[in-house]
Amino acid sequence: MSLWTNASIQDIFLQLEERNLPFRGIKFAMEQNRLVCLGQGGSGRVYEVTSQRITSKRLALKVIGFEGQYVDRDIFAKAVEIQQNNTIGWTGDTVKIHRHKELWITLDEKNQIRKVETKQPDEERYCLHLFFILMEKVDCVIHKSIYGKIQLTPGALEVCDEKEVWKVAYDIGTALERLHEQGVLHRDIKLENIFYHRGSKKYQLGDFGLAIKTRDGFAAKDGMTKGYAAPEVVISKERYDATADIYSYGMMLYILMNQLHFPESNSYAYREVKQYAPGYELPRPKGDISEEFWTLIRKACQYDPDRRYQTMHELMEDLEKIVYGNQAGEQKRGEYAYCALAAFGSAILGMGWKLLFAPSLAMDFSIWQYLFWGSVLILGHTRLKEERHEKLTLVVLVIGGIVCWDSGITIQRGILILLVVIGDIFTGMLGAGVLCANMIWCIQKAGQLRIGQYTSFRWVTMLAVLLTCYCIHCYYNARAGRRQERFFHQKGKGMVTGLLASLLLCFCGVNYKGIFIHYVAPFFRQLHLDVYSQHDYYMTGSAGLLLFGGLLVSQWFIIRGRREMK
Repeated sequence: MSLWTNASIQDIFLQLEERNLPFRGIKFAMEQNRLVCLGQGGSGRVYEVTSQRITSKRLALKVIGFEGQYVDRDIFAKAVEIQQNNTIGWTGDTVKIHRHKELWITLDEKNQIRKVETKQPDEERYCLHLFFILMEKVDCVIHKSIYGKIQLTPGALEVCDEKEVWKVAYDIGTALERLHEQGVLHRDIKLENIFYHRGSKKYQLGDFGLAIKTRDGFAAKDGMTKGYAAPEVVISKERYDATADIYSYGMMLYILMNQLHFPESNSYAYREVKQYAPGYELPRPKGDISEEFWTLIRKACQYDPDRRYQTMHELMEDLEKIVYGNQAGEQKRGEYAYCALAAFGSAILGMGWKLLFAPSLAMDFSIWQYLFWGSVLILGHTRLKEERHEKLTLVVLVIGGIVCWDSGITIQRGILILLVVIGDIFTGMLGAGVLCANMIWCIQKAGQLRIGQYTSFRWVTMLAVLLTCYCIHCYYNARAGRRQERFFHQKGKGMVTGLLASLLLCFCGVNYKGIFIHYVAPFFRQLHLDVYSQHDYYMTGSAGLLLFGGLLVSQWFIIRGRREMK
């Protein structure tokens, strides 16, 4: 229980605010001369704040330390780092942290601040040690009033709407799947740590206070929430793995489908005697639930860890089948088809560039260069299959470093390797294009192709640009639809890439006598483009207009289809 009253806490916060602490530009929200407290629990309190530096919207500030609990500094820093790392390239399924800080506050007998330090004091004296986490403001899906009444947000969860619970399962499942791929266990999956973003209408995973990054995938017993925690965590003293998170995840879904009741209970309170009895099997939920979804929850919550889903990836595949039925497999095949067409276009583009635009460029590759581009091609295929590729990325990076060391380190090579490492499916397409261009060079070197003989077929290269960009756009749209718009940012990436490519082509065509010649053409000369003609620029501009129009028409059909679905 906290030894601090709300009035004394408010007084300390207002004193910190006058000192531009804990963060510069942060102001506490007030209602009726009181701080707006969004929530309070065993791990701390959450207050509403505003920030003029980050955003004009309201944020949330979590404060840990007033409850008198011990918080390990290293564990706190690692937990915050894990959550921040999972909001880089934000997908919207994890609560976003903006900043965090520790403060040691020295108070006098009247709770007036005498000194504030950001490092632990050397001398031994009593200090109020507080941890601050500034994050986006989102609604917790479960609300408990002071009178004990429990409400769920949004309202569809109140009536056990199975399709709405599917959305919870999918959004939180994707976040948990990504954590497990990184070797991270959350260890506190429960409704109190699930949040709802009203703007994007997505569910988000938060409160990484117990999260830990493991070396071998196992963790020791260290904090838990009974009722949600797996039996091996509550009963056994042995280490546990990701299947414990899967149990908590399944129990969360069970409670949502069981009218907010724990197993063998008529309220939101667990009964340990039955739930953690050896070999216990969950009873069927009270709400209306399909047999397929019930089978998924029951398998996730098996008493024996070996009988559960062993990975979140395996569980998410079954969830996709429930949500989309047979369409899930068809959509994946459609994605592969778009990607294959884009790769084909990249190959034609590589061959056309070498044969028609840079026929005199020598492309003698060393064995390390062949290894590099071959591994780049494999890396692109691995990313397409959505498989783990950290080790393969490291291999590509090492081989790329050897190539730079062998051929000479340049800014262009460094940027190229960086793009290969951070790229998505573009990686494989780039590899296909370069290897096909090298193949044309080998044929030329053997005397089977004459330089300048095929310049009249440059329109094929423009068609290859159109095909590649359009198929990338369609691939991301298909992927976004299959993932319930989880990849909305990647769909946007495909759209933006195509639009930029089309606008660049239009720019080249319109400005062939002006800015292009003076500023853009020298760059293309570095790529050994030998011939420039007015016809080439007009053709390029026309290709850009076609691509731009095709992308807009495609996007119009997609938006129209979604409206009809709604």
